[in-house]
Parts: sequence; C-alpha cells; structure tokens
Amino acid sequence: MATPVSQETKTDLKDTKPQAPAVPLLWRQLWIAGLLTGLVWCLVIFAPFSYMIYLAGVIPIGGGIYLGRKIQGRALVHGVIFSLIASATALLLGSILVFTLSAKPALNDPSQPAPTAQGNFLTLAMMVGMTLLPFPAYGTVMARRGQERTQAMRDEMSARGGQLERPGRVVSIEDLESLPLPKFGSWVAQLFRNNNFKLKNYKFNKDVIDLYLERNETAELWLVRCTISESLKPGQVQELYQDLRDNPEWHKGVIVTSLKVQDGARKSAKSRPNVEVLDGETLLEING
Repeated sequence: MATPVSQETKTDLKDTKPQAPAVPLLWRQLWIAGLLTGLVWCLVIFAPFSYMIYLAGVIPIGGGIYLGRKIQGRALVHGVIFSLIASATALLLGSILVFTLSAKPALNDPSQPAPTAQGNFLTLAMMVGMTLLPFPAYGTVMARRGQERTQAMRDEMSARGGQLERPGRVVSIEDLESLPLPKFGSWVAQLFRNNNFKLKNYKFNKDVIDLYLERNETAELWLVRCTISESLKPGQVQELYQDLRDNPEWHKGVIVTSLKVQDGARKSAKSRPNVEVLDGETLLEING
C-alpha cells in the first residue's frame, strides 16, 4: 500500500527542483560599449562636417550589435542599461563641449541665427532621445536574437546528424548514382514533395538518411529511408519493418536506393504490406 505524501512534503519536493541559473549581466562589456558609443556618437554630432550626422543612428546600432554578440541572455536588460550609459556619456561630454567650448551640434542650420548654449544643449538632448535611447537597445536585442537563431540551427543540425544538400540536375541513372548521401536524400525529399508529400523532418543515421514525410491527402506519416552504400539487402527491409512496428504512428515505410535491390529484399518487402523498396530506375520513372 502506498504511503500518502503530506502537503508539506510535496511543497518541499517542489522547492528542491533545480532552478535554471540566472544569466549574469556583463557589466564590463556594458561599460565599455556604453562609454565608447556615447563618446564616438558625441564626437560625430559635434563634427564640423555636416554629412557625418547620418552616422548618428548607425553608431548606436553598431554598438548594440557588438554587445548582442557578447551576451548570453537578458538582451533587453543589457540593451536598456547600455542605452542609459551611452546616453549619459553623450550628455555629459556634450554639456562640456556646449557650455565650456561653445561647440555647436552639426544639426544646426548654419543659415539661421546661432542658438544660445541652452539651445545647443536642447538640440543635443533631443538627438540623444531620438538615437541613443532606442537604437542601442534595438541593436542589442536584434543581434542576440540572430545569435539564438544561429545556435538553434546548429543544435538542430547536430540533432539531425547532418544537413541535406542541393543535388543539382539529375537526368540519368549515372547522375543519380553519383550523388553523395546528403544530395541523394535531398533529391528524394524533393521527389516526394512533388508527389504531394510534406517533409516534416529528417535524420542522418550511420549510412542512411531517414525522411519523415506526411501525405497531404490522408495525413498519413511515411518513413522513407535513403541509402547509397550498397545494393539493398533483405536485412535492411527487416530493419525498417521493425522500426515501423516500434513506431505505430508511421503508416508506411519505403527504402530508396540509387543502386540495385537484391531479389531477396524485394521478396521481403512484398511479404510486408506497409514496406516498399524503390531502386534508382524506378525513382527516375516517378520523377518523369
């Protein structure tokens, strides 16, 4: 008889579950990126060449991209702090240039009367609010999302064991037989897509590629196994049949090869209603 578990014990067990460690803030990179971005941005704003004003939006985004590639998480928090540091740096340095050296932002129209120091500072503050507050955070978040997408693609490729490759033009059995496995698997996947199937996933497994396909009309799931290592043997048919038995959600299994199929393999497939074998010649006929 099972021993009842008290509510306190359940709570204790729940509390003992491992928590994901919080991603630390990279303060060193934040200060470096923020100070440099604010400094360079301010120098551009007060540069005597008016065309450099167009860099006012590029520099904050560039700093955000740099920071986004360094951090491991909490992109928005890093981006906001970065924006604040860069903005404070630009305002401080700009105040010194305006009130001490009587510098003027390049944004001012030279044909108009020269504004006062307070007017120049207001122009500076307006530019900070328009560029240094939103753009660094935007660049940081976008760069981090790009890093995450790239890492997700790498993880997905690692889980699949490889990547399908474009096969090029195939018009003869010689072309088909010359394809390496990644290109052969891609060619077979396209062949099934042309015949109203949808590729859901694929996986490299030793010297074969398993294509997981869904038939559009019936939503049936098919397992298509691609191999080019040798002529197809009865044992490979038996292995596929066993995989189908272990995964009853798959309605049918097909072994395709660009090479020959042994007679024993054909006989083994015929004795199993949900297994089929296709050689290179048959594939080319289906392809038209």
